Amino acid sequence: GALTEVHLDSLDLDLACAEAIATLLRAPGLRVLTLSGNKLNEAAMQRIGRGLHNHPSLQVLALSDQKGGANSTFAIKELLDAMETVPTLTKLRLGTIHDEALRRRYLSLENTHVSDMKTRGKKEVVDAAAGGAADSIAVPTGADDAGRASGSNQQQPGSSSEEASAAGKRQGSPTKASAAPRVDLWGDEAARIANSQETSLGRPNNEDDSLPWRDPATNYVLTGCSEWRSATKAERRMVIEAF
Repeated sequence: GALTEVHLDSLDLDLACAEAIATLLRAPGLRVLTLSGNKLNEAAMQRIGRGLHNHPSLQVLALSDQKGGANSTFAIKELLDAMETVPTLTKLRLGTIHDEALRRRYLSLENTHVSDMKTRGKKEVVDAAAGGAADSIAVPTGADDAGRASGSNQQQPGSSSEEASAAGKRQGSPTKASAAPRVDLWGDEAARIANSQETSLGRPNNEDDSLPWRDPATNYVLTGCSEWRSATKAERRMVIEAF
């Protein structure tokens, strides 16, 4: 698709989503991916590192504050090995790096990449990344927009489900059997992402968002979406795979 920025922070993503994230990282036009505050462990970081290798244009990757032991020495080494193959990557957010040798290596890679980007005449990209683009993403509530999106998909009076319910009661069937079918909220969202259509839940702009306006055609922000809490693991993986 045309997306260049995807923000999936604090969504409880874990190892089950790691392969889908690695696939997302292979999108050549992706420039910013933030995954802070999830549950990605060492094994997940290995898969993400493999997906990151030789990316042609990624500038910011945020992976800090994981709840699954992702800050292990081995995981960080894997990610730094991958960073070395991506000269455009000027910010790899890993949180605290306790190993002194790895910390020096990270700083050396970051400085080298920033210097190379400036040399190649991409100062505006460097300035955006050096300003902490990954850390400056505000957490939108998403409640109003998600609520409106959810509400727009509900059955209306006089719909076929109501008629089916009435028919069920006339036949003496249990009320439960005539309940309206569950709205496929995340299946629909995944289809919109896959078809590069306007999304309903990944809103890059919110009324209380102090950040500059972001183009919905190129930015996807799911952080703070209240509907995500009820998504199953399969639905979460399906959404990420849709990118």
